[in-house]
Amino acid sequence: MFPDKYRRVPALLKPQQGGQQFFNQFLIRFTNDRLMRRDVEDGEDKKESEMLRSSRRWIGNACQLAALRMLYGRRCIGWWRGMRVQHQRVFNERIWYEEEERRRLQTGADAAVPTEDAGGAKEHDIPPRVLGNDYFQSRFGYSLVKQSEMPQGVTDYNQLDMWGRCQSTHVTWFFFT
Repeated sequence: MFPDKYRRVPALLKPQQGGQQFFNQFLIRFTNDRLMRRDVEDGEDKKESEMLRSSRRWIGNACQLAALRMLYGRRCIGWWRGMRVQHQRVFNERIWYEEEERRRLQTGADAAVPTEDAGGAKEHDIPPRVLGNDYFQSRFGYSLVKQSEMPQGVTDYNQLDMWGRCQSTHVTWFFFT
């Protein structure tokens, strides 16, 4: 699969073709479909195939989990979430803020919005959302946006210069030993 020059290179350092995160899921789905087809072809005289039994078992487990969730309420939710398949590989700030906003609207915490005079922000409030380049510019004094002469409305993380350098003077230092 790889040329001879990669023969002694560890597997993690070999060049990646991309799309490997979907490959395992594809193989699982392909194998499941093949097994279901084989069950249908081989076991026409059987009362129920193994795949049908396993799917019924899975439905029973889901009903048990729903009953546990109703019994124990909030304490069981974290465990229930842990059983779902997660396709998100890293922390996604946008998704986190959207989920927190949705949760806040569902619980009705919108009515008790704290003000500066009433004691400031509460502990359970979400932190202020940092969008665009203006936060970085106000914090560090320079911009990471490519060609910062652009109009103000266009600044976005998509335009961040990954190879941007800090502002520096053009002084060369020589050290003689």
